[in-house]
Amino acid sequence: MVADEARDRSKPFGRSHFESRCGFKVRGAQFVEGFHPSNVAFLDGPDSVRVNTDRPASIVLRFDNGEGVILPAIPEFVTGLTLNKGELVDVVYEPSDTSWRWNEYQSRLGQLRQLRGHVAAAARLGVFRLEGEDALQVARQMQLGCFA
Repeated sequence: MVADEARDRSKPFGRSHFESRCGFKVRGAQFVEGFHPSNVAFLDGPDSVRVNTDRPASIVLRFDNGEGVILPAIPEFVTGLTLNKGELVDVVYEPSDTSWRWNEYQSRLGQLRQLRGHVAAAARLGVFRLEGEDALQVARQMQLGCFA
């Protein structure tokens, strides 16, 4: 069960950049609104909200189920949200593929997504534990964002 959910979470989805340099993408739901008092957030289709800012900004995101969340938009990052049965289960910040960070990130992308997927799935199912003989190794992988 954890392995199946981890595999699903590790799959890429949606866009990898915004012309505005940052934004949000969603799977498992649809956006109905992106809001910021300075009018920098714009609905860019049901699966994305584009954010026009050069500084981090807190954005109100509302979903088609009536629920919402406030998350930071970070320039040069695409934020991926995963909902499952109306519940927000995963938030991921990845550098935009137009960012200077992209090349280094891409070289470890598969490993990072796999690790992140396993941790998120196990935590959501209440089975994530840093215990036992491999606890230190797993903690180091998480810290470094890669597999040893």
